[in-house]
Amino acid sequence: MYKPYATPSGPGDAPGGPALRPLCPLCKGHVQRIPRRLVDRLMSLFSPVQRFRCQTARCRWLGNLPGRDREGDQPDDGRNFII
Repeated sequence: MYKPYATPSGPGDAPGGPALRPLCPLCKGHVQRIPRRLVDRLMSLFSPVQRFRCQTARCRWLGNLPGRDREGDQPDDGRNFII
């Protein structure tokens, strides 16, 4: 089984804890982050998105939700590295 964020707080917990984890847009249940497809990565060039799957057995929604803005990750001195 894929566990995108295996941390000491538990497998599958997003960094920052469960309070920052988005909810399913259909049933408001918990979602788990899953690997993005190529088309999702291309979309992220214009607007950051992350791919999720609802963990509720009856819903099982699968789709993209807006990702967090990465602008705050850049250094203040203007350096910008693409790795």
